[in-house]
Amino acid sequence: MLVPPAEETEKGFYFLTNLDQNIAVIVQTIYCFKSEEKGNEMAAEVIKEALALVLVRYYPLAGRLTISNEGKLIVDCTGEGAVFVESEADCKMEDVGDITKPDPDTLGKLVYSVPGAKNILEMPLLVAQVTKFSCGGFVLGLAMNHCMFDGLGAMEFVNSWGETARGLPISVPPFIDRSVLRSRDPPVINFPHHEFAEIEDVSDATTLYREEMLYRYFCFDTEAGARQEEGHGGRDARRVHHVRNALRARLASPDGGVEAAAQAEDQAPLRRRRQVPI
Repeated sequence: MLVPPAEETEKGFYFLTNLDQNIAVIVQTIYCFKSEEKGNEMAAEVIKEALALVLVRYYPLAGRLTISNEGKLIVDCTGEGAVFVESEADCKMEDVGDITKPDPDTLGKLVYSVPGAKNILEMPLLVAQVTKFSCGGFVLGLAMNHCMFDGLGAMEFVNSWGETARGLPISVPPFIDRSVLRSRDPPVINFPHHEFAEIEDVSDATTLYREEMLYRYFCFDTEAGARQEEGHGGRDARRVHHVRNALRARLASPDGGVEAAAQAEDQAPLRRRRQVPI
């Protein structure tokens, strides 16, 4: 079912920055809630009602992706709503096992995938699934387009959603005006941007999607991360990683993949460098 905002919201087109264009992929996350003696029976209904309320503040999530006249991704704020699904599992939550280990066959059942969607333009910006377990616990599975949130922004949204469900005011009001990062008009190009240069794709990367995907995970705690930075002489490990990406991009054959990977990783710390609310 569709859950629209609880109130009438702004209509029209919502601007996405050049950074948002680069990683317009669906990111799936799950949130597990233990069983309680009482209160979980109405969890799905409470979450659904809170979603309608929080979408008033995060109204672009109720719209749909489209292509602008300039050929870029943009959000059409139609207000039609986010997709919300309720399901039940005939097992206990503990039967799911260790959710920190990648198991797409099991964990994939906790996040709804819109059937028949062939590309991101046919996928809602937000899909939520509440799965109830026989023990009384439940799981909230989310599928959100990365062009709307980075990791920090996504958690701010989830926290705001949770506060709304508990009847609390939103502690971090969203700042959704992305025009502060709009490119200059007319453009002022100070140096060549090789990462956007068109190159012939000879990688035949489409064959990779016909192969079975392997899943591996590596867990690093705070101490392990500190040891990694010490190994670089105290330098920012991400900065070292950027240098490595630059070298790879210059030494590798033009297979169409290195530049995109470096570009995606380089944009991640922009918020920290610029201190701009997005």
